[in-house]
Amino acid sequence: FEPNAQVLTCLMNACIVNGALPRAWDVFGWIRGSAEGADAKACGVLLNGCIRAGSMDQALELVEESYGLGGRRRLLPRGQDLAVDNMQDLLRALAQRGMRRQTTELIAQLREAGVPLSGRLLSSMLADGPAPVRCEGTGRGDYGRLPPRGVRPLRR
Repeated sequence: FEPNAQVLTCLMNACIVNGALPRAWDVFGWIRGSAEGADAKACGVLLNGCIRAGSMDQALELVEESYGLGGRRRLLPRGQDLAVDNMQDLLRALAQRGMRRQTTELIAQLREAGVPLSGRLLSSMLADGPAPVRCEGTGRGDYGRLPPRGVRPLRR
């Protein structure tokens, strides 16, 4: 029995949930070395684990390797990108730790490499302070504004 990348990604996630980030990196090494290689899901799971563990240097290294930044070989197959939510979480975590220079450098490297960056992702980099409030019931997703009277705000 040879586990595929999907099974190994689940194993990697279990390691992360149980606080064993170094073991998750070991599993990621197996995925990377397999015939299928690492995909955006596996990279996203590990990126999320690095963020949760506060390992920003490892998170940045993973993003650089995923996209082949800084002269590295691209890990992700062409046409695959890390999820916007994962990248937003990374940028938010970097900002919370006062790592503005690293954030700016990462954005510049991603742009230079031709990685598509959404406005949502870039706006999360510029946001200072708490997460925006989304108003329930208006149907417009009124981000960043106070909710109308009688409408309950939802925190993301």
